[in-house]
Amino acid sequence: PATVPPNPQVNLTRYGRLPRTLAIMKTITTASIMLWLFAMPVAADDQPLSPDLLGAMRALTQILTDGYADMYPDSAKYVDFQDLPWRGSSSGAIVLFYVGGWGLGNTNTQLLAVFSRNKKLYPDGPTPDPYRLVGFATVGEKGARAIGSVSIEGSSIVLTGTEAGAHDPMCCLSSDVTLRHTVKDGNLVLEAHAD
Repeated sequence: PATVPPNPQVNLTRYGRLPRTLAIMKTITTASIMLWLFAMPVAADDQPLSPDLLGAMRALTQILTDGYADMYPDSAKYVDFQDLPWRGSSSGAIVLFYVGGWGLGNTNTQLLAVFSRNKKLYPDGPTPDPYRLVGFATVGEKGARAIGSVSIEGSSIVLTGTEAGAHDPMCCLSSDVTLRHTVKDGNLVLEAHAD
C-alpha cells in the first residue's frame, strides 16, 4: 500500500485514497439525511380546517352528541397524511378536536379522528363525499387528560399532553403523557401509553 508523504503540497488524489474516502463519506451523509427525513415526525398543522374536513368532523359530532354537545372547531389540530396502511387510505387527515357541553354542562371531551379522502372512481360517476371516517377514539377529558399536540411517526399517531396525577385538582394536570395510536382492523387503537 502506498503511504502519504508528509509534504502537504502532494496531490492526494494520486494515491487514490481521497476520492474513495470522499465517495464513502458522501454515501453515508446521503443515507443519514434520507433516514433522518423519513423518520422525522409530521406535526399538526395550524392552518384553518377546510370546509370538507369541517363537514366530516360535524358529521361525526352529530352521531356522538347527546343533543346538547357540540364541537369546538377553532381548537382543532390536524395532520394530513399520505400512503399510510389504513384501510387502503392513500391520503387523509388526522384531527384532534374538542366536543363540549354534554348535558348542557361545563364538560368537554377530546376526540382523535382519522379521515380518509375519497376518490372519484369513474369520470362520469357520482362524486363521493370528500372524506370518510376510518376510526376515532376519546383521548382527553376535562380534569383527566388534555392533549396538546398530534403528529405522525411511521404508521403511528403520537399524542403528547398532560394528565391528572394522583392528587391533582381538575384545574391543574401535572403529569406529562405520550400516547401512540394506530389503525388496526378498522379501529383506532392505543399502542402505548407512557408517562
